[in-house]
Amino acid sequence: TPPEAVSYNVAVPTKSILEKKP
Repeated sequence: TPPEAVSYNVAVPTKSILEKKP
């Protein structure tokens, strides 16, 4: 797995979690 893919897989769920918080 390329580092870019790892960063993407980490950043996307994190962003989603942050957006769900009020």
